[in-house]
Amino acid sequence: MKHPLRAPSAAFIALSSLAAVGLAHEDDPKVLHKRPPTPGSGYARGLAVGQPLPGGGTNTQFMGGGGTSFPAQNVTLRAWLTLGDLGGANSGNDVWGYAAPSGREYAIIGTSSGVNVVEVTNPDVPSIIATIPGPNSLWRDIRTFRDRAYVVSEGGDGIQVLDLRSIDAGVVTLERTVTTGGSTATHNVSVDTVSGFLYRCGGANHGLRIYSLADQANPTYVATWDDRYVHDAQIVTYTSGPQAGRQIAYCCAGFNGGWTEPTLSIVDVTDKQNMVTLAHIPYPGRVYSHQGWLSEDRTLYYLGDELDENGTIFTRTHVFNVANPNAASYVGQFSNGSQSIGHNMFTAHGYLFQANYTSGLRIFDVASNPLTPQEVAYFDSAPSSTAATFNGMWGCYPFLPSRTILCSDLESGLFVLTFEPEVGSTYCAAAANSTGQPAAIEAVGSPFLADDDLQILATGLPAFSNGYFVVSATQGFVANAGGSQGNLCLGGSLGRYIAQLGNSGALGLLTVAVDAQAIPQPNGFAAAQVGETWSFQCWYRDANPGVTSNFTPGVAVRFR
Repeated sequence: MKHPLRAPSAAFIALSSLAAVGLAHEDDPKVLHKRPPTPGSGYARGLAVGQPLPGGGTNTQFMGGGGTSFPAQNVTLRAWLTLGDLGGANSGNDVWGYAAPSGREYAIIGTSSGVNVVEVTNPDVPSIIATIPGPNSLWRDIRTFRDRAYVVSEGGDGIQVLDLRSIDAGVVTLERTVTTGGSTATHNVSVDTVSGFLYRCGGANHGLRIYSLADQANPTYVATWDDRYVHDAQIVTYTSGPQAGRQIAYCCAGFNGGWTEPTLSIVDVTDKQNMVTLAHIPYPGRVYSHQGWLSEDRTLYYLGDELDENGTIFTRTHVFNVANPNAASYVGQFSNGSQSIGHNMFTAHGYLFQANYTSGLRIFDVASNPLTPQEVAYFDSAPSSTAATFNGMWGCYPFLPSRTILCSDLESGLFVLTFEPEVGSTYCAAAANSTGQPAAIEAVGSPFLADDDLQILATGLPAFSNGYFVVSATQGFVANAGGSQGNLCLGGSLGRYIAQLGNSGALGLLTVAVDAQAIPQPNGFAAAQVGETWSFQCWYRDANPGVTSNFTPGVAVRFR
């Protein structure tokens, strides 16, 4: 069936002319759905109401009280800079991040008129460092490599090279513009940071145009793969395992600007003069293969089709098995039940982060279930609608060392967010104790090993009761374990926090700080690894009515 947006309409042609922006692939409907920028100024959590924001506006009063104007779950708004705050562009587009050698962190957000560089080291008080103009276009993309940033646009100008060496001093300059490789229009850009090659995606119906970054200040054109149009791509160098030494491009591709036979196309680009196509993999209900990203272990590829959501088909993500890129296959799809269009996605820290237009940022736990993950958090930057229109959140960047999340919005500019995942999940019923109720348990702090900030808290214990925590990498169930009145919810090798034996006091609570590098085990200590799940319980004494003991429920923590 021919897609209704494939043939250009008079309305499209008129709107395209009036928009005065560079066009992406033919008939891109973003132009048809374009809305005015969100008026006024944004919000910075670290500033009082009425204090000046970057760009000359003032911190908005309606954002007081924790940013409740934007629906969210497990995500906190730290700052928001509108397009007005960023200099008054007509629309926003992609966003990328940069961590300087000093540890200071920056957002690089594209707009219709260029890019803005914003320091977010303190995410509560962002500061605009520089504005670099570019060709007027609805589409712009950014990547970084070492101390340079590379900016491309459908409006032309090839590759803009930005010098980031003095960014901490507030200086970012346009070092040069590279126009080799044919048409100066580009839809997206990707960088393989291991091999040091840059890939221009799309623009004038191109596939991949490849540049060496041996001189990172001066990208040098080396080759083109033009078998199909490439809308976006992720290119990686394998450094270990059976694929070691190979450079593989995972491309969202198709013919006729991507409209015909959209696929996940996998290309071995190790030898730039003899690139080998490994596969063109179709998927159900395909309309426009837009963007995707590998799982962190590179066994799966998650792909979003930008035009398959239509009011009856909800936001869905397609999953491919790419453990062996020579024998990749489609394995399924999942959905969160939203009507909005999926746009750009990335994997980090065991999660899949998606910028999905009118439903905003959506976060899925792919470490726990990589094929059909559960949505665990969201931030809706466009709360007025969840319709399948091209408005709202364009991009997200979850890779800063601080784990601050950067998001860009077509109408509303830059959002600086913090994701606060649930630390642990309780399981296994507990028996009532002498208080008449079962005790409770929870994990607090952070599941990220790098944070070293995890505590297990037991509450609802009898007052002044002695107890300690037990831990295992295996769950189980033993009723009335050891003659107790409770349920042991652990199995396998059991570690005991005997050295942290405590008393619940008048409040009836016990806590233990978990050193993830020294989890007690029967024959010593174990170090938790990223991706492992460890389960905890609290054993405690009770008089109910005679002397006995009991257990809290269990709580499982998956370390990130």
